Amino acid sequence: MNKLPLVWETYNYLYFEKDINWKISTWTITITLAIISFLLDNVTLSILLLLSMAALMIHALQAPELYRYEINSLGLDINGHSISFSEIKSFWIVDNKKYHLPSKILFKTDSIHYNIISMPLPIETDSDDMHNIHEILVKILPEEMIKESLLRSFMEYWGF
Repeated sequence: MNKLPLVWETYNYLYFEKDINWKISTWTITITLAIISFLLDNVTLSILLLLSMAALMIHALQAPELYRYEINSLGLDINGHSISFSEIKSFWIVDNKKYHLPSKILFKTDSIHYNIISMPLPIETDSDDMHNIHEILVKILPEEMIKESLLRSFMEYWGF
């Protein structure tokens, strides 16, 4: 892993099997909030909460897809979608090994469509591989600590 292109395949997000308790607790919280907002004369929020949870539930129950990730001399290629290095401001490698989760590379962009691009690394990626990736990327892009949004972290934690 010392030269470009770096190519790997992994699932686009971490998937947890959702049991009946997860579904019941998620819907219980949503319905409770919808009832409270309805009692406070906010019918629109009640409807929005229920529709949002239905959409999130549909997404949460879908299995992830196997994506092809590539870092080449021109930029990134994520499952056939190319992003030039000129669109990317900086990068950060998040090492999640101590949490027994896949590590990932975060890229900060100027785009309004995708401000932070997350490229999950295969679960078997070790510290030496991450160091090699870092050495390659630091020659191309500035390194800057990037954090994913609190909402995204919460959604991953909750299993969405």
